Amino acid sequence: MPALIGAADDKRAGILQLVENVQKEDLSLMELAAGLRSLADQGKTHSEICQLVKKSKSWVSKHLAASVENLGYYTRQFMQSETTADVALVLVVN
Repeated sequence: MPALIGAADDKRAGILQLVENVQKEDLSLMELAAGLRSLADQGKTHSEICQLVKKSKSWVSKHLAASVENLGYYTRQFMQSETTADVALVLVVN
């Protein structure tokens, strides 16, 4: 089992926890989007987020786009019902 061992302040520990949660395979689209948004809100750049979560720029961009608060009603419904995991499809509905 991979593990990180070492000292970390509260901020670093929070970031590591977020990264670990984003990398879990059983998260919903909304949970992934919220996790990435949290990293961005903490001042992480797009490139830094890509490196942290080990995902491509397009993957991160699509999931960050799904985290904006002014998504339309139907987009929210798709995301909450987990009708699809295809972020591009969900964002087109908006």
